[in-house]
Amino acid sequence: MSRGKNRKEMNWQITFFSLAIVVALTSNIVLAQNQTNLIEWENFDFTPGDTVIFYDDFSADEVGAFPEMWDQITGECKIADFDNRSWLIASEDSEVDAYMEISLPAAFAVEFTANILRTGKPGHWVVAFLDAVKKQQAEFSFDSRAANFMTPTGAASSFDQSVEGDQRIAILFQDGRFKCYIGKQRVIDAATAGFKPASVRIGMFAAEGTQERQAMFTDFRITQKSSTPQQLVYENKRWVCYGVYFDFGAATLRGESFATLQQLGELMKKDPRLNIRIEDHANDQEDDSDNMRLSQDRAEALKEYLMDTFNLTKDRLQTKGWGSGKPIGPTETPDGWEMNRRVEFIKI
Repeated sequence: MSRGKNRKEMNWQITFFSLAIVVALTSNIVLAQNQTNLIEWENFDFTPGDTVIFYDDFSADEVGAFPEMWDQITGECKIADFDNRSWLIASEDSEVDAYMEISLPAAFAVEFTANILRTGKPGHWVVAFLDAVKKQQAEFSFDSRAANFMTPTGAASSFDQSVEGDQRIAILFQDGRFKCYIGKQRVIDAATAGFKPASVRIGMFAAEGTQERQAMFTDFRITQKSSTPQQLVYENKRWVCYGVYFDFGAATLRGESFATLQQLGELMKKDPRLNIRIEDHANDQEDDSDNMRLSQDRAEALKEYLMDTFNLTKDRLQTKGWGSGKPIGPTETPDGWEMNRRVEFIKI
């Protein structure tokens, strides 16, 4: 009996040890995958602003209607559901303006997800920035094969590419320069001396003579850049950050987070006395219990990434997932939902 019991205990210990190895290896593989995903974005230097001033994912409007937060300039657009998201779809060549009660600030970032028509079709996009009297404009245009930028004075820049399908478009205006990104690539860096953009217009020009005339976009956001990460961390003691991105409903970091986390990691490497508490916040559009769990998982994922990438000890990073428990904006509007969905880096 004793020998059999010892054998059973030994088998149980071996099984437990084997499971522990599998769990450890799995965790390392997941972390490595997340790191590899971000490493691929190491030349991506876009960071959004620190204040949300406009957001629309069209989820607050009825399918088939035109969204309340936009003005139709030309063509015809309507909201449609696709891939579990709401999109503004143009069934013909169309231009729409984001309706804002204020002009664009001195430094800002524009982001949205565009569905780019397949390679070989002539459909294209235009993101136009107009001055206060709408007499001058800077124009970023792109399709599946190339990206172009035209300044108000007529100077042009171009970039050859090959993209299709859903792509995240990001445009940063700061210190008189436009930096434009498609996916993980910066495709344009152009100066516009003296030009002061006041509003933004989206043009969707679908392919002529094909059955796929529809172009569409969603998840449109404008953020204001008013402070540097150094100012927010050291002076405000709190960096309310909109530059950390996760897969939907998951704690997997997306590549667009690279530049933001690089900034924080470099700050902590330079200052060994700088310790940070990572707080993840959700909006109230999901179940509270799911939000709390996901918030904590995301905060932990950020901690693991920063520790591993920048060789930081775990005592320098704390985590807290708040779910939707600490909103900083309205809870009934798309703007408010986006303000509340954030990560905060707090100096401790």
